[in-house]
Formats: sequence, C-alpha cells, structure tokens
Amino acid sequence: MLGSILPGFAVNAVNPAQTETQRRLGIILQFQEGILWYRGDHGGGQDYAQACQCFTQAAEQTFDLGLQAAARFYLGTIHYYGGHGVEQDYARAREYFAQAEAQTANPVAQASAQSWLGRIYHDGRGVEQDYARAREYFAQAAEQTVNPVAQASAQFRLGKIYYYGQGGVPVNYERARGYFTQVAAQTVNPETQASAQSWLGIIHYKGQGGVPVSYEQAFRCFRQAEAQQVNPIARARARTWLGIIHYRGKGIKKDYRLAREYFGQAADQQDNPKAQTEAQRLLKELTTAERLMKNS
Repeated sequence: MLGSILPGFAVNAVNPAQTETQRRLGIILQFQEGILWYRGDHGGGQDYAQACQCFTQAAEQTFDLGLQAAARFYLGTIHYYGGHGVEQDYARAREYFAQAEAQTANPVAQASAQSWLGRIYHDGRGVEQDYARAREYFAQAAEQTVNPVAQASAQFRLGKIYYYGQGGVPVNYERARGYFTQVAAQTVNPETQASAQSWLGIIHYKGQGGVPVSYEQAFRCFRQAEAQQVNPIARARARTWLGIIHYRGKGIKKDYRLAREYFGQAADQQDNPKAQTEAQRLLKELTTAERLMKNS
C-alpha cells in the first residue's frame, strides 16, 4: 500500500521550498488523487486528463520505482482506452506498458503490463499484428502468481491462441482446453472467467481437446456464462449456443420456445456482433422451421 492520504499536504505542483520528505509525500498524494480521477470517485465522473496530470510526476520520479511502475501502467491504460479528456493513442499506451513491464520493483504492475502488451500485439493496436510476440507476453503473465487477475487474462488469451493456432503454434485444442479450464475455475477475474466458461462450452459441444462430445457439459458451461452479469460478450455467445442446443435438441428435448428466447436475447445484444449476426440468422431459420411444422 502507498499509504493513506495525509492532512496538510496539498495535491498540487511540487514546491521547490518543500523538504525532500514533503516533496515525496506530495507525489504519493498526487498518485492517489490520480486514482480517484481515474475511477471517477470524485463525484463528477471519470476524468482521464486530471488523472494523467497526477500520474505523470509519479511516473517520472525515481525514489520509489514501484510507484513509478504503477503510474506508468495507469498512464498506459488511459491512453489505450482514451476518452474522458484524453485522446486514444495506442503508441503511447504501448510505450508506458513497455516501461512498466521492463522494471521488477512492482511485479503486480509488471504482470499487468505484460498482459496488456500481449493484447496490443495480438490485436495489432498501433503496431503490426504479431501473434508470436503476443504469445510471449501472455506466457510471461500467465506464469507469474503475484497478480492473479492478469494471470487469468493471459491464460485465457493463450487458450485462444492455441485454439486457433496463432503465433507459429499449431492448433492444439487440448492446450486451449487446459487454459480455459484454469480460468473458468478462478474467481478473481469474473469477466475472463465467463469468457472461459463459454469457450469450454464450445469445446464440449464439439468434442475437442481430447474430450468426447458432451452436450450436457456444454449446456452447464453455457448456463454459467449466461448467468453472469459482468461480460456481455460472453453472455451473447452463451445465449446463441443455448439457443442452438434447444433448437436442435442436443442432449435435451427440442424446445423452440426457449430457443427463440435465447436467440432473441442474443440478437438484441450489440456487444458481440458475431454472436448477434449468428443469432439473427438462426432466429430466421427457426421461424421458417416453425412455419413448415405448422403447415405440415
């Protein structure tokens, strides 16, 4: 912990007349003030511009390298997302993440930066897409244990890399299943947990990764992903697949009413365009099937 906010130290530009102790405390307080602006805990909503000002001195000082790394990581996320008074800039985000990743004084920030750098190279955000380099960063973040949130995120993305065979590795459903299983079992990162649950459902539905086809297990995984509230993308994916299971009667009795309900929910969601498009297609197919049954 960086300590609590202390009375008597204003969070403003560093005064040359301050003692070294006061100067350092001022920088620490500025960092803490930056957290409030970053999260929107000031009561007026998030303000990334104000947060950047507060984090910058902490990112440039050298008396506390752990604090420096944390500030650089936050600056990286601010420029990655942009908005709230700051222009989106993937190149600057990558620079800050690289700085945070290069140090060892703050292994928590280092692991987070590794996971984000993997994401940048995997998605080609401001750089040429490089799956191999992304896999290296994800592997580093996945192996550490001091930051379980970053670990789960990296493990999930490694699972997708092996599922699709990216970054110079062949398709390996078994390794993908292993990573998804680890992420689905943890609870510190519920958003990534939901994604892993939905992908495990696909693996069990198709019988991939050394497991036999199990519609029952797939159904359970999809139900878990659909029940959560934190990841609308995974939820849309799960709803589409639950609709398919009910529509085709896989492991359970066919139920067009439930299938239509799940397809309709997924089709109305805009968070996952791929699942939305598939759900809309299946909804039309289901409508045609119902019409044929009625007229037969």
